[in-house]
Amino acid sequence: RCAVAVHKKTRHKVAPVSATSTATDPTGTLTVPAYGCAIGAATTAADTRSAPTNLTEDYDFGVESLIGFTGGSNNTAVGSTAFTFDYTAPSGSAGVFAVWGP
Repeated sequence: RCAVAVHKKTRHKVAPVSATSTATDPTGTLTVPAYGCAIGAATTAADTRSAPTNLTEDYDFGVESLIGFTGGSNNTAVGSTAFTFDYTAPSGSAGVFAVWGP
């Protein structure tokens, strides 16, 4: 059971800052610099869907009716921003978030 997602970011030369979460609804609060961007991805041990907060959903799918995967990106947030994946029926969730500066 595996899923792969690729986000292509260009023109961002500052090393990313990241956060991880194993909360029921994975949450990370990071500061997004002006002209920066953010990405996030999460999984849960149930075939359920997520509604990302402060991220535009790029994918949301289940694998073998056992695992849910969700990811998104944002290139308009500025300042301290909370990113969350709100699962409808979470179970053993985990998430990762990263931001880049220009």
